[in-house]
Amino acid sequence: MVWVETFEAGEVFPDPGDLARYLKTGPSLSNELPALIDSAAEIFAGHATPRGVCRLVDVPAESPEPSQAAGLLLRSPLFAGATKLAFLVATLGPGPEERISAFFSGGDYLAGWILEACSLAALDSVVKKLAAAVQAQAGPELRVGNVLSPGCHALPLSTQKIIFAGDCGAAIGVRLNDSQLMLPLKSTSGILPLGRELAYPAGSDTCRFCNRRQDCVYRYAG
Repeated sequence: MVWVETFEAGEVFPDPGDLARYLKTGPSLSNELPALIDSAAEIFAGHATPRGVCRLVDVPAESPEPSQAAGLLLRSPLFAGATKLAFLVATLGPGPEERISAFFSGGDYLAGWILEACSLAALDSVVKKLAAAVQAQAGPELRVGNVLSPGCHALPLSTQKIIFAGDCGAAIGVRLNDSQLMLPLKSTSGILPLGRELAYPAGSDTCRFCNRRQDCVYRYAG
C-alpha cells in the first residue's frame, strides 16, 4: 500500500519551543529571534511544499529474525517484533534550500542559518505527521516504533535503496543520487516498524544503537 500526504506550510512550521534544540543561541540573539523567526516563517510559507509518501508492507510471518520485508533483509534488532514496516520519504521541495543558498551566497548568514534551522524542524514535523498517518492506517491494535533513519540507528546508508524501491520517492519528486543523497536536499527518509509486541516501541532509547547519538538534534532520549 502506497499513499501520499500533503501538508500546508503552516501545519509543519515549528513553534519556538521546537526550534530551541536546533538554534542553541546565546543571549546576544535572544531579542532578535522572534523577528527573525517571523521572517523565516513568511519565506517558508512562500517556498515550501511539504509532502510525504508512505509505503506499508507486511513482514512475512514465517520469516525468522532478522525480518525480511519488501524482498530485502533487514538485520537490525530494532525491527524485532515488527509485523509491518512503513517506508517513509518526506520533503519540503526545492524552495527552502534555494532560499537558504541565496542567503549564504549573498552574505546574509544569520537569515540563512535561521531558515535552515526552521526547515530542519519542519521536516521533522512532516515525518511525525507521516508516522501518525501510518498508525491511523494500520489500526490501534498495532504499536509503532521510532522512525529509524539510514545512516544512523545502526542502519547502513544503503538502506536507502530499500526505502526507495519501486520509485517510491518519485511520487513526491524525491530521488537518490549515486551517493544515496536525497534531492531536493530538504528531504528525509526512514522506516517505521509496527507490531503488537515491538521490542522497541515509540519512545524507546533506540539512539543507543547509533554512533551519532552524542551530537544529534533528532535523538529520542537524553
